[in-house]
Amino acid sequence: MADKVDTKLAASLKQARQAPQRFAFVAKGAAEGKLLLGKKPVPAPAVAEARKEVGGGLVFRGRCLGEDGNLAALDAVLAEGGRTDDAYQTRVNPLSRA
Repeated sequence: MADKVDTKLAASLKQARQAPQRFAFVAKGAAEGKLLLGKKPVPAPAVAEARKEVGGGLVFRGRCLGEDGNLAALDAVLAEGGRTDDAYQTRVNPLSRA
């Protein structure tokens, strides 16, 4: 799964630099997961399919946007359990300009 390049995801990540995107991240353990992005909230059937592909796991939803060449994930919530933390904010750098 990690060997394939998802061109749709790559294009959405580039768009997130200019305009906020909605995301759903299906996490399985610490090293495996699937990220879904879109201008509108990711539909439940797409999340269910990703969950099946990954083999279960937690689902996080939220917004991400570009900030100084990095992506910031804002307002992430656990799909099954409500908000993880009122001040939750994390930054990832998959599109660094290095």
